[in-house]
Amino acid sequence: LGSSWTLVQAQCGGRNQTGVDVWLAQGPSNGGPVTATFSATPSHAVIMVSRYSGVDGVAPLGPIVSENTNGAQGACSGGSDGTQYAVNLSTTRPGSVVYGAIAMRSLLHAPGSGYAERDEVHHGGAGEEVSVATMDQTFESVGSVVVDGSFNGSVDWAVVGMEIRPGPPGTTTVPFGSAGLLLRPARPNPFRESTAIEYGLPTSMSVELVIYDVTGREIRRFARGYEPPGSRTVRWDGRNARGSLVGSGVYFAKLHTSRGIRIQKLVLTR
Repeated sequence: LGSSWTLVQAQCGGRNQTGVDVWLAQGPSNGGPVTATFSATPSHAVIMVSRYSGVDGVAPLGPIVSENTNGAQGACSGGSDGTQYAVNLSTTRPGSVVYGAIAMRSLLHAPGSGYAERDEVHHGGAGEEVSVATMDQTFESVGSVVVDGSFNGSVDWAVVGMEIRPGPPGTTTVPFGSAGLLLRPARPNPFRESTAIEYGLPTSMSVELVIYDVTGREIRRFARGYEPPGSRTVRWDGRNARGSLVGSGVYFAKLHTSRGIRIQKLVLTR
């Protein structure tokens, strides 16, 4: 983007099957591409850019944490796969945004309570798929918080969490395009018979909504096609594509669009 970048934090997975680096740039951009140079050729890689306005221009970041299954700033070997993560972080200013960047190879990510997943990108396949997700949540009070989430299976993962500090009093820190693509919390959730899944589109785009089980198997596909901007609601009745009732458990609603992907966890109880 024509900006100078500095490394904030790098974290490998506990089995060194994945990893995530977070870099910071401030100031105006020229709208150019974001590029990266690797020390060696990776099997697959993903770059994601998150932009925030209203950030403290002098000290934009507070505490920074990272973790894998070996613990805080965990080593790149000797770890195991896991299905969830929870990392403690302390905010230092009211109204700060807590930001998380998560690498989880080929599985789907679901953010923890109160977090909004901003994007999730997957690339590659045949056992070499790479993926990264970003999420955030605003905390109005100073204190200890948890950066947490889960996956639809056991996987080698890595997470970096940080506090993004707001500017002067009266300033609100918001993600660029936060009024854009939305996947709102399903209601009810957990549910017994059916749940309403609402999404919002900032512009016209191609859309489809897919329900997966915890193994990543497709359960139901709602092919929506090309849609104009606005809000839509899809109701899932707990049935698969053949019309049969599925069992109790955890499922994932994944919104695919030409602008990005949003995912949320659904809990079905019979």
